[in-house]
Amino acid sequence: NRATYKNKWGYLVSKGDDELEHRKIAKGILGRNLERNEVVHHINGKRDDNRLVNLCVMDSKKHEQWHGFL
Repeated sequence: NRATYKNKWGYLVSKGDDELEHRKIAKGILGRNLERNEVVHHINGKRDDNRLVNLCVMDSKKHEQWHGFL
């Protein structure tokens, strides 16, 4: 059972280190830290759905374009 809480923006946060869980998961899968311009996007828009199939790493410009498209 993961020790997390939901912050005021609806993201799950790891209690031990106060890190956003979706970013922690992405870093673990990639085996590296995220670059400054990288964003972990929730594909289905649900900020608390951190399943691997729902996470996509993209640069911040592409992320802004994606949300502009929607």
